[in-house]
Amino acid sequence: MYGSPPPRPMCQRIVTASEDHTARLWNAADGQLLATLEGHYGPRLVRGVSPGGEHIVTASEDKSERVWNVANGQMLVRLEGHKESVGGRRFSPDGQRIVTASADATARSYRSSRWQILVSCSAVDA
Repeated sequence: MYGSPPPRPMCQRIVTASEDHTARLWNAADGQLLATLEGHYGPRLVRGVSPGGEHIVTASEDKSERVWNVANGQMLVRLEGHKESVGGRRFSPDGQRIVTASADATARSYRSSRWQILVSCSAVDA
């Protein structure tokens, strides 16, 4: 009854990003490739993992973000709206939101339950 909780999905997986516009999901125990996450066409792919380990978000110079299911490597949604490359992405600590930042000086916040945009804001020159 007081045993350890089951490991989170990302404790068993490693995600890497590559200049070939893909991210890859690996088994942490044996190094086996589990999935190749394809869809971005721009370089400088960045990635983030939800706090619970269920989702991966990737972002690229192709001006988009994509959310992936860790369990099966399937893309759940493509988030669009930035006008320049997306270099920042982060899940909120509770995993309920994703915030992205772009070279177009905007930030966007999405609700993860339906992947809908909550807020979009831009920097203002002083």
